[in-house]
Amino acid sequence: MAIFLQKICALLLVLLFCCEMANARDLYTIGAEDSSTSDDIDLTTFEISYINNQREHLWPYNESADSDWDFGFALHRYNGKANGTDFTGYQLEAVLGWRYSSSTYFGGKIGDHNLDVQSLDQQEDRTTYDFSALVGLADSFSINLGAADDYVYQFGLQPAGAREFLHAERWQAGFELRPIETVRVIGSGSLWELSDANNRHEGSIKMIYGISPGWPWIWAGVSYEQLGYDVKKPDYWTPEKFRSLGFEFESSFPLTENISGALSASISRIKEDNFPEGNGDSIFAGIDYKVIDDLTLRVGASRIHSKQESSSWSEEAYRLSLNGSF
Repeated sequence: MAIFLQKICALLLVLLFCCEMANARDLYTIGAEDSSTSDDIDLTTFEISYINNQREHLWPYNESADSDWDFGFALHRYNGKANGTDFTGYQLEAVLGWRYSSSTYFGGKIGDHNLDVQSLDQQEDRTTYDFSALVGLADSFSINLGAADDYVYQFGLQPAGAREFLHAERWQAGFELRPIETVRVIGSGSLWELSDANNRHEGSIKMIYGISPGWPWIWAGVSYEQLGYDVKKPDYWTPEKFRSLGFEFESSFPLTENISGALSASISRIKEDNFPEGNGDSIFAGIDYKVIDDLTLRVGASRIHSKQESSSWSEEAYRLSLNGSF
């Protein structure tokens, strides 16, 4: 942990340098999220991040430099419990990106992730990375590619994710097709090569229609998802084959001059291995409050629920964040 604190000190020096170079397009975020599931997995996340160009949905690309290098950092603290396994994680990442054009972007993160499992009196450090590329092949078609390596406990693969210090190399590819302004077809696939010799493979495709494509915006459509693992494990959810077919809706709209809202929901039919079909649903609601021109407070809550015969599962999450510019 002493080495990690030394890295934090070095980060503060870099941040002071970044602030000197910052401009009205930069973005910092201070936030926290708390989630809990019906199978006794609890996780609290604290985040502090900074980037010199706003590449986040609160400030779209067209408010950033047309072509520029990005730099910044992200610091996360995770605190959780899963079936008697208590753990704490600290992750520090350096961020670097290059916006080549309005439709082409290359970015990456590289960092250090310390996982401390108090119930085992053990801790490990891991060098992590997350590289991605978004390439526009035409005005209406783009592809994205990604490669990453990190622990997996923060993605919900618990308690084994924390107890066994599970990590994974993740490979991802996807596309987005926009044949007309009001239609988008989005697909993605990924492969996780887990450190316990298990593999996770997933894919999804959805088609959404812009009832109101500009802001305030409303999009609705259908989606299909499939997920599976090569080996079934007792300490994290590992279906051999899981699929979901459903309808989804998302929107963003003004409430007052300084307050805007967001609402999204989905319903689906699900099928896991040889179990009977079931139902799934999710809902998210959020509010953004513009404190001043360059400072926004965001509050959000979500719930996911699934049921197959007498078996059910749910997750609830709450998030609070402050987003602004220097």
